[in-house]
Amino acid sequence: MLDAGTWNVSSDVYTELGSIIDMDVTAKDTAVQIAWTQDTDGNLSTIDDLEIFENGICLTDNGEVDSGAFIIAFLSYLFYSFPFQQ
Repeated sequence: MLDAGTWNVSSDVYTELGSIIDMDVTAKDTAVQIAWTQDTDGNLSTIDDLEIFENGICLTDNGEVDSGAFIIAFLSYLFYSFPFQQ
């Protein structure tokens, strides 16, 4: 993170994840929020196993195509199946 004009040393937030399809990150002061879509079976030719994660927690696990996580003002918006969900 940028601290008084200087970048801090980077570090891994999460490790050993599957393929990340999309991601959104926001930060305020020292708080960081990360949301992403992850392929959970390791096979990119299947799509019904795409799941939304936020800060390391799986928010969806429903056998549907879940993707398009984005964050606005620390509120997560998830597009999966239909319609937009908050």
